[in-house]
Amino acid sequence: MGEPADAPMSSGVIVYRQADAGLTGIWAHHDLHGRTACEHVSDATLAALAGTWPVAIWMPDGDDPFFVGTLSFEADGSVWNLHWVGKQGNDRKDAAYRGIGVMLDEQGILAASFEPGG
Repeated sequence: MGEPADAPMSSGVIVYRQADAGLTGIWAHHDLHGRTACEHVSDATLAALAGTWPVAIWMPDGDDPFFVGTLSFEADGSVWNLHWVGKQGNDRKDAAYRGIGVMLDEQGILAASFEPGG
């Protein structure tokens, strides 16, 4: 039947846009308590997305990233499978997330959902 309606969600959403030196993303997740997180995927381009890229995620009001690692994109028909692997938090514990995304338009916007797990 699922979790109660007031249980915290483990999934979130992210929207990527092309930037000069890679991709920038904005995250929404229940654990962020109404704030968003920023992501930078170094060297990746939406035109040649497949592969594994360096990634860092941080709060807009923070100087140090709370997640550092890699993000892999793998095409599956017209959708993309995403896989983040790295270190998270002040104690730099191992962390992994997975997601699925779709290109929204020809201007280069990719929207994806994500959840904890490898």
